[in-house]
Amino acid sequence: MRGGVPELAAASISLKDLEAARNRRRRQLRQELTSRRSLVDELTHPVREPVPTDAATIERTPDLAPADPPRPSATRLKIYRED
Repeated sequence: MRGGVPELAAASISLKDLEAARNRRRRQLRQELTSRRSLVDELTHPVREPVPTDAATIERTPDLAPADPPRPSATRLKIYRED
């Protein structure tokens, strides 16, 4: 036998035991991922204090149109063969 462990070469495991071990590992990994996901959520979405109800608010007027973006200055494209 190449590269194996001679003591384990004759060992066998039942399908039921294999499935149980796989399911235990799967549950362990799922718990680990859930824990990490909670930590990431905590770090990326910190708890913010609620805004007091008596705080000043800014009223928005929907009838104002947004300002037009500035237009680029009209420049002539230079084509060096013709210029």
